[in-house]
Amino acid sequence: MLPASKSTSLFRLRRIEDLPKLTVPQLSSVVSKAVQNKHTDRAFWYLLALRVQHLSSILNPQDYCHIMSGIATSDSVLKDTALRAIMSSLIDSASKKLQLFSPSQVSVLAEISANVELYRESLFTGILPVWAAKRSFVDASSVMRICRAYRKLNVLDEEVLDEVVRYVKNSAFDMSPEDLCEVLDTFAFLSYRSKSLVDCV
Repeated sequence: MLPASKSTSLFRLRRIEDLPKLTVPQLSSVVSKAVQNKHTDRAFWYLLALRVQHLSSILNPQDYCHIMSGIATSDSVLKDTALRAIMSSLIDSASKKLQLFSPSQVSVLAEISANVELYRESLFTGILPVWAAKRSFVDASSVMRICRAYRKLNVLDEEVLDEVVRYVKNSAFDMSPEDLCEVLDTFAFLSYRSKSLVDCV
């Protein structure tokens, strides 16, 4: 049973045993409430993740980003082997649909992966095609998420970093000085030299 203070605040949820019955919209609402209330129960997040995995074939990009961001707030995802396995599976299932994702949504997935310390090749090899095909939709927040994710996971992908350089060259004025410094720090951390980047900042 959930503690009373939690059970009354979670949408249509009085017991964690009810999680397997929830639809995608209900799961999304439950995640929002759980994050708001800083819910930490391992069994709750595990059963929720199992339900999300079961429904993964019908999740859209927004669903993946919102629900997985919520799961990533749980401390259990860093320590619980079973929950990490489900999270890996969700990242892989999302990666099969990356053509439906915007650059912003792909960068959110990358940041989620980094936050839970899970490198999934299926995701990181799929980022470049999305960004290259949808360059006009890349924005500063997407660039910063990618930089943070690649730095945290120590991923050196020169082609993706070149896309970061391309954005900075064309849109440096849309970025704060702090953002530009963080981009430079990421390139330095990854030991990737780009004269074009240095010249444009």
